[in-house]
Amino acid sequence: MSSEPRAPSVREIVGRCLELPPSDREAFIERTCAEDSALAARVRRLVAAAERADDSGFLDPKTIVEALVEREAPAAA
Repeated sequence: MSSEPRAPSVREIVGRCLELPPSDREAFIERTCAEDSALAARVRRLVAAAERADDSGFLDPKTIVEALVEREAPAAA
C-alpha cells in the first residue's frame, strides 16, 4: 500500500527557511510554496517575525515562530 508523501507543515517550512542564509530564503519559499500563494505569504510573515526577534537578541526566533503559528491556527470546531 503506497501513500502520497505528506506536505511539510508551516513550522517545518519556516524552520528550514531559517536554517538557510538570508540571501537564499526567498528562492526557497518560492520553490516550496510555488502552488500556494497564501502559504508563501504566511511563511514570509513568520520568517520576518523570526528575523526581527533574532535581531533583538532578546527572544529565540524559533520560539517566536511557534507562538505565531499557534496564534494563527484556526480554532478547532
